[in-house]
Order: sequence, then C-alpha cells, then structure tokens
Amino acid sequence: MNHERCVRRVFTMKQLHNEPNLIGLPSEFNAVYTDGKMGGRPQLKMTINGQPITFNIFHAHIHRKESIESYLKRRPKANDILFCNHLSDYLRQLCHDSNINYADDSGNVRVMTGDICIFIGNRPPIKQDKSHQFMTIGIMKCLFALFAEKDLINETYANIASKADISVGMVTKAMKYLIENNHIVKNKRQRRFLHEPELRYEWLKNYGHILARHHQVTTYPPVDNWEDILLQPGDVWGGEVAATQLTKYNHPHEILLFSRHQPVKYSIGHKELPPLKVIKPFWGESLKIGQPALALLTMAELLLSKDARNREVAYLINDKYGEFNTLPL
Repeated sequence: MNHERCVRRVFTMKQLHNEPNLIGLPSEFNAVYTDGKMGGRPQLKMTINGQPITFNIFHAHIHRKESIESYLKRRPKANDILFCNHLSDYLRQLCHDSNINYADDSGNVRVMTGDICIFIGNRPPIKQDKSHQFMTIGIMKCLFALFAEKDLINETYANIASKADISVGMVTKAMKYLIENNHIVKNKRQRRFLHEPELRYEWLKNYGHILARHHQVTTYPPVDNWEDILLQPGDVWGGEVAATQLTKYNHPHEILLFSRHQPVKYSIGHKELPPLKVIKPFWGESLKIGQPALALLTMAELLLSKDARNREVAYLINDKYGEFNTLPL
C-alpha cells in the first residue's frame, strides 16, 4: 500500500452536506452525496490526491453484532460503504475486523479500498434536540399516508390531514419534523423526500413501539378459512394474510384484518386456532393503499410478531417490494 495516500483524522471537520455521516470528511476530499435515481442506489463521490472514487451507499441501523452479520450476508464489495447510526468502539472494531467500509452519523469513517486508506475516529455521538430525534404517533400516521399516495405530499394540509386521520395542526408538526431533520427541502414549491428509503426504514423500525401500541384491537372467534371472509369497503388484510397475498409463500396462522366494520358472518374454525383480530385502521377512510405501502405495513406487522418464520417472509417481501439492505431486529 502507498502509505502517502493513507489519511487519518481524529479531529472535528466542518459539515459538508446535510448528511451527518459526512461531517468528519475533510473539505479537500470534495465529498458529494447523490441520491439514487430511477431506483438506483445512493452514491458517495470523493476525490483523493486527484483520484476520483465512487462508493455505493447502503443504509442500515447497526446496534449489535448481529446487525453487522446481517449486513455481511449481502457480501459488500470494496466500493460499498455502510451509512449507519453512531457506532460504539466495539461495533467499530467489528467493522474493522470484517473489512467493512462505514461512515456513522457522528462522522466516524473507515474506508480501505485499493491504495486508499481513510480513518476518522474518536468522534462522540452528536447530541440532538430530543424533539427532533423521535417520531410521534401523529408523524408516523402522516408518513404512512405520504408513503401510500406519492402525490399527497404536495396537496393541502387539509387533504393530508384527512388521508392520514390526523389534525391539520399535526400535519404542520409533521412537516416541521421532516424539514428540521433534512427529510424534505424547506421553502420549495414542490415538496419531495430527500432520502425516502431511509425515512421508510425509520418508520418500519418505530412501528412497534410508537404506532402499533395504540392499535384498537377487537378479537372474534377463529376463522375456518380466511378466504371466505367477505371484505367490506376499506378493509385491508394485514400481517400473515397480507404476506400470503404478496408472496404466495406462507400459509397464514394468525389472521389480522384492518377494518372499521364488524366482520360479516363467517364459518368458525377450531377453538384451538388463534382468534380473528380486527384492528381499526390508523389512516383516513379515503386513503388509497398501493402495494408498496401495503408491503411496508405487512413487513412491520410480521417483524412485530417476533416469529422467525415471519421474519423470513418479511425478507421475501423486502426483496420483492422494498429497498432495505437489512430489516430492524
């Protein structure tokens, strides 16, 4: 290796981009983050000693050893870089031992490729305003509506509120959250998500402890055959049944239906089967849920079950409809 090209930094550099993962890189690298276009992957472009380098960016939340093992399963290449949350000393060392290029959101960076070596370490977690760190149930509901209908983000706050089943004031708070956290551009006539896959991942990660805990659930006797249930306007299958419809892979055991209605009379199954669970939808009645949003909701419910079989199916759905490198644990 040409050691003249090995650059080490342990001090604070100015922020070059609204991507926190780039704050540790020195300005002479001319680091540029580009969004993936037409389904392509986001990229990081730098110039080191006059040599242009391009990395493919993979976003993931890394919080323990298993998260790194999951990332390694996709066999990252030398020009791949992991953009992730702040890594502990232990997790950074695991990345080094596994030859993983990474840039965490505190500005710690490790890149080893060809004759290029970059190491930026010892940066502590960045303290953020707690109000900007976490989503609320209102923000989660608003985001789901925006994910479900792509053009909704540029409609009036009143229309967004109706589709998301929240107040106009909550839409204002949600937009403020998105702007302050660099998810959408401020003062633009046409609103758009800057990094939608990253935001969808955060939604998926937060579904269980923010949104699902407030579900209004009613249980009914077990179903003999879920396909015999007559759906009513606005009804949406969830969990394992939705997974069956999306993948044709699994045979549903837990039967979950998002509905505002009492089920039409159906044939009751064996008493030892799980009950039919009907959850009141957390979205507005007029919201149209396409397959991408349904896939996201289904993965969220499957992961919430903590069932290994369901997690496997969630990965199948992600392979078909999603854009995540890994799924939350």
